[in-house]
Amino acid sequence: MDYGNGRRRRVVLLGHSYIRRLRQYIQDNRLQNLLLSEVDLVVQGYGGATITQLRQRLCSNLVDRADVVFLHIGENDYEGQQPIDAARSIVALAMDLIHMYRVRCVVVSQLVRFPVHVTDWTIRVNQQLQRLIARLEPRNIRLWRQRRGFYNHRSRLFDCRGVHVDPTFMRVYYNAVRRAVLSAMRYQH
Repeated sequence: MDYGNGRRRRVVLLGHSYIRRLRQYIQDNRLQNLLLSEVDLVVQGYGGATITQLRQRLCSNLVDRADVVFLHIGENDYEGQQPIDAARSIVALAMDLIHMYRVRCVVVSQLVRFPVHVTDWTIRVNQQLQRLIARLEPRNIRLWRQRRGFYNHRSRLFDCRGVHVDPTFMRVYYNAVRRAVLSAMRYQH
C-alpha cells in the first residue's frame, strides 16, 4: 500500500507487558514492521507498568514525530485509581504524545478484562475512554476496540495466571494491533 508520497511511516507500539510480549512474538515469528513494507516499527513495552510509570519512561527519541503510536496501558492501574481518573490519565498521555512529541495519530487500545480481576472497573474505564475521546478535536486520538477473537475465546485468551495473553493466542492480539495501525494510517490520508 502506498500512503501518499512514498515515505516510510514511523509506527510505535507502546505500553505495558502486553506490548513487551508482542515484541517477542513479532521477533519469534519474523513479523518485523507488521509485515508492512512502508513501516518502520518500534515496539517498547514495560512489564507491570502503570500509566504514571509509562509517562515517566517516555523519551523523545522513542516517540518524537511518529506517524502512529498504538498505546496499550491501564490494566495495571485497577487498584490505584477510579475508572474516570484512569481514563483521564490515559487521554492526557495521548494528548501529550500529540502536543509535546508531535505524534500524528495516537490509537488508544481499550483495556482488556483480566479473568482474575473480574470487576466492572475495566468496563467503566473503557466507557469513559470512549466518552472522552469522542469529544476530542481534531480526531487524531482514536479508541481501538478489540473485537475479533478477544471475547469470543476467553478460555484460550489468557495464560494459566489469568493475566497475560496466552502465547498460542498472541496471533489474535498481533492481528488486532496490525488492524489498528492500518486503520490509523488510512485515516491520516
